[in-house]
Amino acid sequence: MGNISYSAVVLDEKSKQKLIQKFKNIIPENWMIMCDHMTINSGEIDLELKKYLGLAVRLSINDMAIDENVIAVGVSGFKSFNKKPHITLAINAQNDGEQMMSNKLTDWKMLKRPLFIVGKVTEVEFK
Repeated sequence: MGNISYSAVVLDEKSKQKLIQKFKNIIPENWMIMCDHMTINSGEIDLELKKYLGLAVRLSINDMAIDENVIAVGVSGFKSFNKKPHITLAINAQNDGEQMMSNKLTDWKMLKRPLFIVGKVTEVEFK
């Protein structure tokens, strides 16, 4: 208890690679690829969602947004307490880009068709 940083749907390796391949043409070469999770909430998982811990869930990638610091895709398929559920694809670390900047993206563009990926509901410990 107390060593949980956040709760998330953590992508499996196949889904992570699927996302990277789908969006590789828009990720600038010198940006750091993140592409690993959709945050559910800070700290331990919300009590109503505890029953899903360890289970694989299917997520739908529906839209995307980009600015000078971060690229993210919008996600549906599992509860998130973020205003806009998303997965950060990449950050511009040379410009002090950080994953949390995805929370401030506003110009979301719908994809032509959704992309489906899989992840496991997980409590992520502090590193």
